[in-house]
Amino acid sequence: MLNVKSSHSRGHGLAQSLQQASGQPGNRRLSSSRNSRSAALGSQLGIALVEAMVAVVIFSIGILGIVAMQARSTQMMTDSLFRAQASQVATELL
Repeated sequence: MLNVKSSHSRGHGLAQSLQQASGQPGNRRLSSSRNSRSAALGSQLGIALVEAMVAVVIFSIGILGIVAMQARSTQMMTDSLFRAQASQVATELL
């Protein structure tokens, strides 16, 4: 039972000393600068995420354009093949 009280009082003392340390005037400046740095860092991380998402969208649009060009190229090649075959058949008939 004695150990429980001493560990409880140690934990309570630690929490109390942390609360007192954060309430001291010298640490307010440090705390506020940490908060402003954290806010700036969080803001930068948010902006980086938005930039990454925009880059993915632009990249996706580019890939879709390339796929569309490939499909159109295949269609034109097939069209050209049919025209060449039609030309050969017409030449054989004459």
